[in-house]
Amino acid sequence: MAKKILVKNNVVVDVSDTTFPVHPDTGTWQDCSNDNVKKDWVVNSDNSVSAPTDPTLTYKENRLREYPQVGDVIDALFKKEAGDSSEWNALVTSRANTKTKYPKS
Repeated sequence: MAKKILVKNNVVVDVSDTTFPVHPDTGTWQDCSNDNVKKDWVVNSDNSVSAPTDPTLTYKENRLREYPQVGDVIDALFKKEAGDSSEWNALVTSRANTKTKYPKS
């Protein structure tokens, strides 16, 4: 049995084995033969579906995504001042690895 996908603006907003009533502003139901389809997939012009592509991020965006959060840094600093530098050392290593993984262009 084909999956049913709820589509709005060529994007899958829901996947179901059966349809159910939805407001027209929510989208329209379509049959889909791809059993692996997931929410947020794109419906192509030939009605096939494909996984969304990740945008290409800049080195700055990649670094920002992987750097430790400010709260984690502050917490690690307080623990370091109290004599436990294990979290601080882990953050320093993580930051260095991120800088190596995403070097400045």
